Amino acid sequence: MDNVYKAPEAALIDSATTAGSTAFFVTSIRKMAILYIATLGSVAVSFTAATEPVFARG
Repeated sequence: MDNVYKAPEAALIDSATTAGSTAFFVTSIRKMAILYIATLGSVAVSFTAATEPVFARG
């Protein structure tokens, strides 16, 4: 009977062969910058919309 609690087997990559790779993200820098700015923009808009009535009252 198989052990149902055993972790699955996986082929591991030797770290010595990938030591020269310095890239952390697979996506491009441009895409990361666009997503970062879009996320900050949506947070700023939602914060402004949530706090606008508070500031309008004085």
